[in-house]
Amino acid sequence: MDISSRFLPCLALKDGVDSDKPLTLLIIPEKKAIACNDMVETMKNSSIFATQQGWVLVHDGMSTFLLNPLNSEHRVQLPQLPKTLPRFSTCLLSGKPSHPKCSVLLVEPVAPVFWVSTAAWSDGRVPTAAWSGGSAHHRAAHAPTAKRFGGRRVPPGEKLPIYPIACCGGKFYFNGTADELGVLEFCPAPVFSKIKISGVIDGFFGYMNCSHVYLVESDNELYMACTLFGFDLKTIYEVRVYKMDFSQQRWSRVEELGDRTFLVSPYYFGASYSAEKHGLEPNCVYLACPGEKCYKIYNIKDGTSKVENVDEAPVSDRALWILPTEQP
Repeated sequence: MDISSRFLPCLALKDGVDSDKPLTLLIIPEKKAIACNDMVETMKNSSIFATQQGWVLVHDGMSTFLLNPLNSEHRVQLPQLPKTLPRFSTCLLSGKPSHPKCSVLLVEPVAPVFWVSTAAWSDGRVPTAAWSGGSAHHRAAHAPTAKRFGGRRVPPGEKLPIYPIACCGGKFYFNGTADELGVLEFCPAPVFSKIKISGVIDGFFGYMNCSHVYLVESDNELYMACTLFGFDLKTIYEVRVYKMDFSQQRWSRVEELGDRTFLVSPYYFGASYSAEKHGLEPNCVYLACPGEKCYKIYNIKDGTSKVENVDEAPVSDRALWILPTEQP
């Protein structure tokens, strides 16, 4: 699965769920697509989940491990998952895999279910405890806020799926809205809580009150990127970014990101990287659009946007950001 560092960050696209065609890498700095035959064996009959730290969780039915995409021999063994998770599940790490309290969290996409391994590492870098499953305790507060969840009104008290979600400061934050933010931490048992947002911003989700939301950790701070939809509920007319002020428990609008670039993908993946270091455009949110064979770039400083079409890319329903990996 080795990928040259000069190709990162890139988007990994699969041409169909059961296709035997090689995985295609959409190289962002070079704006081109290449077939990656070396990754076929790793991908074949495997479930893979990218993380914002660059590590890729692989579950092949026989083993479960974190893989460094720059070096396929560099693996961190995990306990075997007790089941095959839906392919759109989200994977998060609470820190570097070598940290004795690093949590590996897998969240299912439509059910309020998660799986976590919080084991300490043994000398052989093999966790000493198995995965444990849990059910989300985050419930709908009132029906009008639930239009984002599958287009339906969620009855008060019903458990909600955990999305979007990001890890910041060792805690997992999820289901960010204009008026509340869910919190999950492991002590070591899962503990759920909520942050009630003060000073709610009018028009937080645009004039149609319809958006896709991505939570992103950047420099130990929590951000929310919102793609706002117009009257047709398909066209994105603006992307807004907010930063969480934990001392005031409120979201503040961010007008620029400096050298940073946010990388987001459908099904609620978000990561932050240096633009200059990785050949990206600063102050921008990069949105993967696998079904359209393109990615879109939104500059939150000047309000401009553009579409980068890649004709040779396959049409895919899932795009994974493969990112540079820090040493564990």
